[in-house]
Amino acid sequence: MDVELIVGLHSRALFRRQEEVAARIALLAKDQRQDEANLLKAKRNVYGNLGDALAAFGRQGHDILNRYEELMQHLDAVWNEAAELAARYQDARRLAVEEVKLEALKDVMALLREETREGEA
Repeated sequence: MDVELIVGLHSRALFRRQEEVAARIALLAKDQRQDEANLLKAKRNVYGNLGDALAAFGRQGHDILNRYEELMQHLDAVWNEAAELAARYQDARRLAVEEVKLEALKDVMALLREETREGEA
């Protein structure tokens, strides 16, 4: 497995996702749909923060992908718990934010699986 290739592919994909979401945020803000724009900011932040984490793991230079996957599994557990609490307390806004974060995280996990297959080919 070519870890460097996978990390490069993944970093570029995360940057593209972040840029796509930023463009959608700008359009929503222009249409004065601020609530929707704010939800997408959480999604953009997930892409950006995971990209930053991957870069940090890369600088440390060892076990990059395993550490990155562990981080994503941890975030999945934490954000699912937060979503459950928001649902329990009927906090619709918080639940929407957690669901958007989880959606972005699942997208990132799927991207990594795809890129790992490409890196093994």
